Amino acid sequence: MSYLALPCHSQLTSEYTYYVVSTTGWSDQPSQFLIVGCSDNSSVTIVPSNSITVPSDPQLSGASNILVTAGQSYNFVLHSLQTLFVFELYMDLTDIDECEYDNGGCSHLCVNTFGSYQCQCYSGYQSDDNNCIEINECLAENGGCEQVCTNTNGSFECSCYSGYFGSVFCSDINECDLNASGCNQTCINTVGSYYCDCETGYYLNNDGHTCLDVDECSTGIAYCDQVCTNDHGSFHCGCNSGFTLSSNGIVCEDINECITNDSNCEQTCLNTIGSYYCQCVSGFRLNTTTNATCYDIDECNEGISGCDDICINSVGSYSCSCHNGYKLNPDNRTCIDIDECTDNNGGCAHICQNTNGSYACSCLAGFILNDHDCVDINECSANSGCAHFCNNTIGSYVCSCNTGYYLDIDGHNCSDINECTDNNGGCYHSCINTVGSYQCQCYDGYQLDNNSPNCIDIDECSISNGGCQQECKNTNGSFVCSCYPGYVGSVSCTDINECITNDNNCEQTCLNTIGSYYCQCDSGFKLNATTNATCYDINECEEDISGCDDMCINSIGSYSCSCHNGYKLNTDNHTCIDIDECTDNNGGCAHICRNTDGSYVCSCRVGYSLTSNNQSCADNNECEFENGGCNQTCSNTDGSFTCSCLSGYTLENDVQCIDFNECLHNEMYKCSQNCVNTQGSYSCVCLPGYYLGSDNHTCFDIDECSQANGGCDQICINRDGSFRCTCRDGYVLNNDTRTFTCKMQGLATISNGNNHLNLESDQTSAYIGIPVAIVVTAVVIIIIATALLILILKSKKKAQEYSVSNLEDHEPRFNPLYFSSEKEDLTMDKEAIENDIYETCT
Repeated sequence: MSYLALPCHSQLTSEYTYYVVSTTGWSDQPSQFLIVGCSDNSSVTIVPSNSITVPSDPQLSGASNILVTAGQSYNFVLHSLQTLFVFELYMDLTDIDECEYDNGGCSHLCVNTFGSYQCQCYSGYQSDDNNCIEINECLAENGGCEQVCTNTNGSFECSCYSGYFGSVFCSDINECDLNASGCNQTCINTVGSYYCDCETGYYLNNDGHTCLDVDECSTGIAYCDQVCTNDHGSFHCGCNSGFTLSSNGIVCEDINECITNDSNCEQTCLNTIGSYYCQCVSGFRLNTTTNATCYDIDECNEGISGCDDICINSVGSYSCSCHNGYKLNPDNRTCIDIDECTDNNGGCAHICQNTNGSYACSCLAGFILNDHDCVDINECSANSGCAHFCNNTIGSYVCSCNTGYYLDIDGHNCSDINECTDNNGGCYHSCINTVGSYQCQCYDGYQLDNNSPNCIDIDECSISNGGCQQECKNTNGSFVCSCYPGYVGSVSCTDINECITNDNNCEQTCLNTIGSYYCQCDSGFKLNATTNATCYDINECEEDISGCDDMCINSIGSYSCSCHNGYKLNTDNHTCIDIDECTDNNGGCAHICRNTDGSYVCSCRVGYSLTSNNQSCADNNECEFENGGCNQTCSNTDGSFTCSCLSGYTLENDVQCIDFNECLHNEMYKCSQNCVNTQGSYSCVCLPGYYLGSDNHTCFDIDECSQANGGCDQICINRDGSFRCTCRDGYVLNNDTRTFTCKMQGLATISNGNNHLNLESDQTSAYIGIPVAIVVTAVVIIIIATALLILILKSKKKAQEYSVSNLEDHEPRFNPLYFSSEKEDLTMDKEAIENDIYETCT
């Protein structure tokens, strides 16, 4: 006997289906099969091809065996590494070929086995009982396709996303090399796509391809003092009128036009910031047209002279004088009056009265002035006070009255004479006195005959019908009003309503009219044309005047409309309209109900599909097909889907993800110095002399003096982005570009150029002979060689210390020997070497 056990390490889950096969074939003895549990609570399902016996409970020792017939399934649970023997029962060895009849019931291939048979499927299909169903290879590891797997009937196909080429395996298409990007300036290829970039001074347009000029002037990038002019890819500064651009090309400096003689001022020039203005001396005014020339101020015409009377203008000045009757005051501006009455009474006959600038003559009462003389006043020529007439007399006057008046005792007023007191003024009816006369008047109904005192009758009916509404009859001194037949009244006439007095004989409705009436029938009836009083029924259905859309039913005096099934009567009770099932609970439709003539149809909104009940709607998962067309992430939503991008990308055209250039939006990401864009992200970079802080955005100054004193011999002064070496009092910095050593002032130095010794103390010099010069020269050569060796060793030691400190600090450091840009802080190699030689000698 032998057995076969499936290896545990090939299983991926704790639940399996075991297929055990005999290794010895059929024999007259039962075969044993060993099943091993791969993990705790492993669920085991067996489907034997021949009947077998298994323990009823593999977990219970001594459990009874049960029979599992061929083709039936049996489930049990094993623990990790627990074994179970299955015994195959003895059976008849005569095999039946089930495939000979109806292909064994298999839909594809039937394979006969000893004691049984198997249904097999063509490639690309899998068995479901005896049927074969198509395998969707794309569901298992995407069919082995790197990108897009499309299932086909019995097979599948691999393809690539947009921006890639290939089939099973996909390679990126370099759109930039193929000149297919359409980028205006720079094309940068990415995996599966590309993006466009622009040169300095340009920015990428919203189309992602075109580069547009950055207007440094409007965006505040340019720091022009006054005028900024944008150029393609750059800009330049300019100045307003009256300014000139300084050498730095940014700051504008004022032009002093008064010094450059560009002012054209006739008299005085005053410079201002950006301009100038001209001024004139006292008595002159600036010409507003030229703003440069001066003209005389006419103080007299402008009223600014202060002269009381007469002003006489002169060039740059003026003088005052007075009219006749005035004289000039000591202030030479104001005028005072001359009193002419003090001289011979001013020539007046009666009274002289002095006035301001002149004098006036006047007369006594009853006289009027004539030049200087006085003559009698004619009171009647003025307002004498007489009511009617005035008669002048010498020194006085007399009043009189018009006809019909008499003079009152006051001698001025006139009173009316009442003519009616004498024989009624001769009037036929009435006499009415008036002021200065009288009038005759007649009684009502009469009028004067041509303004004579006699009175005649007035025909009132000839004027506006006497005020009567209908008929007017004149009488002697009066008139009478009356009405036409069918009316009642006198002056005003009122219609008689025959419909109320029942004098109309109308069968149904009586309608009164002005002065008469007529009969009318109710709706649904018609008036008898013979009697004009009786009514008969109208059959609206027969006369086709009902207006019914469908069916018409006549009734006495009326009718009614009705509709066939599937329609209902409209609110006008005549037309038939379709019953809109969609108005009642939307016709049962989940989304859209569309009414049809006599029925309705359900449909779904975009993003949904109608289910089998033709009413409910199910969401379409657009992301299942080619990721919804999304470039990166597709999220299905109810009735739609949305594309989104990974961090550092922005969505374009709703599906395409392009890199988001954070550096173009520094106000959001706030790199304190330089920003470098990367695919899907960005990084902040600092200028030399700075290091990036822990926030990865802020740049901080590197304190070079904190490490080895910045390489300075004595004093190191840190600066923002730099540092500076100086010396203590009594020392000066060597003129050396590689060291920052200090030397004492006034000590001897050795010149490399001429190989001779100069002594600079006490203004004395020593003569050295030729032999001594040879010795000194040899000593100098030795000293120079020694000093060079010492200097090299020191430099290497400092470099090593500086390199170690850089590694320990993990911060950027810069060689201090090549850092400072200030001329006075740099030293020359020559003096550094000489200083080392001097130290060696001493």
